[in-house]
Amino acid sequence: MNAGRAGRTTAHRKNDNDNHSPAASAYRWSKRLALPALWYTAFEMYGLTLGGPQMLFYSVIHTMPVVVFVVLASMLFFVGWWLQAVLALLIPPYRDALDLTGSRAALLLAGLTLHALLLVTYESWSDGNVLRVMLCLAGLVLTVKLTTAMRSSRSSPAVRRL
Repeated sequence: MNAGRAGRTTAHRKNDNDNHSPAASAYRWSKRLALPALWYTAFEMYGLTLGGPQMLFYSVIHTMPVVVFVVLASMLFFVGWWLQAVLALLIPPYRDALDLTGSRAALLLAGLTLHALLLVTYESWSDGNVLRVMLCLAGLVLTVKLTTAMRSSRSSPAVRRL
């Protein structure tokens, strides 16, 4: 039974590492390094705001400057992730190098753009009760979807079986 498990694990790793192009590597690293910005902004913007409007980043700026630095540095990679999604949508050879489909690139770009727009327009939507709760719940789902978008669809074993 352990031999079977080891075989599946090795095959799974091989699927994840099939694409070794520099573009794919840069894309994977920008996604990974963008996650602290995605998660922390989602925590404050969606999680804490469920209870009412917040002064985003107010408490963390005064108590945890290292977290602020990590999140701000990570935001640069978030912008890089967004730019790579734009390039993947517009340039088919680049999309192929990233092992993305056109629809997945479009959904990824839409999700990243929506998250950034909700962050920029936070003051305007966080005061309303019903709208705030709906956007916070949708934002939490969006964050989970963006986080699970780490694997490319073409290398997914489930897609290969179809």
